[in-house]
Amino acid sequence: DESVWVQVAFHPGNIVYDSVLEEFVQDIAWIWIPFVVILLAVNLLVARIGLAPLRMAANQAAAIGPGAASMRLTESGLPRDVHALVAAVNRGLDRLETAFDVQKRFIADAAHELRTTVTVLKAHVAILPKFEGHAQLVDEIGSLQRLVNQLLKVARLDVLQLGADNIADLTSVATEVAS
Repeated sequence: DESVWVQVAFHPGNIVYDSVLEEFVQDIAWIWIPFVVILLAVNLLVARIGLAPLRMAANQAAAIGPGAASMRLTESGLPRDVHALVAAVNRGLDRLETAFDVQKRFIADAAHELRTTVTVLKAHVAILPKFEGHAQLVDEIGSLQRLVNQLLKVARLDVLQLGADNIADLTSVATEVAS
């Protein structure tokens, strides 16, 4: 039995890298893997806690609508970097609320003015002698009068905004209406 010897040559850099990687995996990696996982979990938890005030502000912003135009975002508890944004949003909401109020007043004023004008127009058409298209004109004036009355009702409903915490005594309302 004749023995054969084979000699294999490696570049010296490959042996160093392989041995360092092998030592890292055997000696250190088992410590770092759980550490990195725990660090990631802690970072996610801190980010969630840190962003909680922003979620609260987002929920407040989502609750703002035409029926609750007077609501504003609270600045307390928010990071300083966000205060300027929240203040700008609140100023924008102030301008929108002012615009809604101006629009409501305009609709109410226009409806009151139109109501008188349509009533006078209807009275004038009623005393005119009958002519071709008189019935259609009376119908159109009636439609216009219904539209003006609807606008007035909308204006009155806007004034009577009731919140969920408002309580109405229906017995006294029914008694007052009946009397």
